Amino acid sequence: MKTRLLLALVLVLTLAAVSGSASGSVTFLRPQCPSPSLQLAEVPVSVLEPVTKYYGDIVENGFVWLDTAGDRWDLSQCDLIVSYTLDMSGYVPPPMEEYNEWSMVGVGDPGGLRGWMASGAPEAADTDPNDYEPDDKLCLSAHERYDEETYDATDPDTIVTPPIGEPTDSYGIWFDRDGVDPLDAGGWGMIDGQTYNTGGVYDVVVTFHAIDPTLGTMFATVNGIQTGFYETWRDDQPPDYYPVGKSVTGNLNNLRLFAWLKGQNVKVYDLTATGCSWAKVLIPMVLKNR
Repeated sequence: MKTRLLLALVLVLTLAAVSGSASGSVTFLRPQCPSPSLQLAEVPVSVLEPVTKYYGDIVENGFVWLDTAGDRWDLSQCDLIVSYTLDMSGYVPPPMEEYNEWSMVGVGDPGGLRGWMASGAPEAADTDPNDYEPDDKLCLSAHERYDEETYDATDPDTIVTPPIGEPTDSYGIWFDRDGVDPLDAGGWGMIDGQTYNTGGVYDVVVTFHAIDPTLGTMFATVNGIQTGFYETWRDDQPPDYYPVGKSVTGNLNNLRLFAWLKGQNVKVYDLTATGCSWAKVLIPMVLKNR
């Protein structure tokens, strides 16, 4: 027992000697516990109030993601409204390419492109200023659902089995760049400068809406004109289904805006988006030292 006490005393005195000051004072060592520190961490946070982002003009052909890798739009928080002016006034597709050159503006997620407005001018080479002969086509599209036969939304929260009405009897999809016959001008929904005499220039607004985190809808106006379909064509009454839109699927709280222009002289001006976005902000966080 005495031997153990003596060894313990020797150990304590040895430690004290090691930590002693130059003046000979003795300080006994105590174990130091790690203390937490306050640091700033960059964390993505969803902005609940709508914000507006101006992307400007796109005048070059080709595909481009318009949001950086860290920026996202979150439909689970609020609708996303994308607007721009499409200028096809100087564009006539070359022969045999009339139905191959389609420009696109829309949204995608990490898995691919999800929903967009497709635009082209398949009939622009054959036009008559004194007759209603549509030149340009603007149609909502989604993955593997590109045409009028796949419109399937009758309001932002209602999806039905397509097609809606008769897909070939549509309103607000085909537009005439120049004049029309006076009889055509008197038809329902025929508006000078909006459905005809457009000059190939269109103000496009697409609204994306989430029903749940992976399913939503998109509705559009072109020159203020909504899309509709008839059961049987009539030129004196509005469409039987009006307005109509198209469903969109994907990761709807993780969207990026894209543009893909095709065709000589096709341009997009004043591209703007308003919605709830993910933004990286600096947040104070208590981090434990180890």
